[in-house]
Amino acid sequence: MAFAALLRIALLPTILWDFLIGARLAGMWRFENDVLALAALLCFYHGGMVLNDWRDLRQDRAHGRKRPLADGRIPPLVGLVLGLGLIATGYYCSTLVSPELAAAAPWLAGIILLYDFSSGVVRQMAGPWLLAIARALSLAWPMIAVFGLNATFTPSSFTPFACYGIFFLSISRIAQKEEEGILGMRALAFLSAAALSPLVLAYGSGVQWWFLLPWVLFAAWLIPPGWRIRHEVWEPHQVQAIVRHSLSSAPLILAVCLVAAMQRPQDMILALAAPLIMMLVRQLARAFPPE
Repeated sequence: MAFAALLRIALLPTILWDFLIGARLAGMWRFENDVLALAALLCFYHGGMVLNDWRDLRQDRAHGRKRPLADGRIPPLVGLVLGLGLIATGYYCSTLVSPELAAAAPWLAGIILLYDFSSGVVRQMAGPWLLAIARALSLAWPMIAVFGLNATFTPSSFTPFACYGIFFLSISRIAQKEEEGILGMRALAFLSAAALSPLVLAYGSGVQWWFLLPWVLFAAWLIPPGWRIRHEVWEPHQVQAIVRHSLSSAPLILAVCLVAAMQRPQDMILALAAPLIMMLVRQLARAFPPE
């Protein structure tokens, strides 16, 4: 149980969903060495989660958080070795997939390590951007594995990754205030930016314009919890609740991206599964809470 919480197992379905939707955005269901590519991505993601807790150990103890490293269920040294070992394993698996993924893996590893080990000032300024880039790369991971970085991030194909990155950038700006709280209207501006992130999908070629319908539904789901308390100063527990609500909703925004770029009818069926992924994440979060 302690290791499951440390690894953020509750968020595992979101990475699996990133990978599956990323493959469909690239026009694939399967590709050579896809299992290894997925294993590399999971190692990077969960390794980053472990190192983040290790880095925040002193702060977590000061605030009395019941996280596995902070409360002593797992020794800090074990957490550090586990996190670094997962990052190294992710890089090794990437080298076995393709030269293209091997070239991209150091970038993702570097972003994760910079986020987890940078100073407080650097993290405050650049942390949301690093997280946004990392999640955009996780969505692009299957396409990078097959076609490489240069072919993945082109003017005609970058819009879903930009959409996903903007979503996480906006939510991360709210998450930075989990300790001190934030003015409701200021937080609502970031939440609205997250809801508007699919706007960049209109720039892509071959856009299916009826993606506007799931976009409106997504916004109608994301905004109300923040809208109801917009005139209040959000207390830390309210900020945390909104952040959890938003992050667990990430599968929905990928459904919007998939509909916008829909290539086959099966993609619509896959997009309709997004609420199930979201509910699974929420159930796992109850079973394996991080604290």
